Amino acid sequence: MSDILTDERLGEGSELCTSCGLCCQGILEKAAVLEPEEVELARELDLEPFVTRDDINKFHLPCPLIEGNVCPVYMSPHPNVCREFQCILLDQLLSGEISLEASLKIITKIKK
Repeated sequence: MSDILTDERLGEGSELCTSCGLCCQGILEKAAVLEPEEVELARELDLEPFVTRDDINKFHLPCPLIEGNVCPVYMSPHPNVCREFQCILLDQLLSGEISLEASLKIITKIKK
C-alpha cells in the first residue's frame, strides 16, 4: 500500500463525498468546530457561529449551505473543519482498504 495518493484515488474520494454528504447534513455530528480566526468567515457565510461553555467556537449542522450533497462554497474560503474532515469510510477508501464500489454500496445502504 502506498502513502502517496494518486489522482484516481483523490477523484474517488470526491465521488464518495458528493454521493454521501452525511457529515454536512448533521448525521454524524450536530456542530462543527471553528478556529477562532474563522468566526468572522462563518458569520459571512451565515453559518450561525456560537460559543460553547468551554469557549469553543462552533456552527450548527446540518450546514445551511449544503445543496444535496454538495457544498456550493467548497472552492471558496470556508472553515478548515469542512476542508479537513475525513470520515472513516473516506480514510479507508483513500488508503486502499476499500474500493469505491464497496464504499458507495455502504452509503446507499445507510441512506435507505
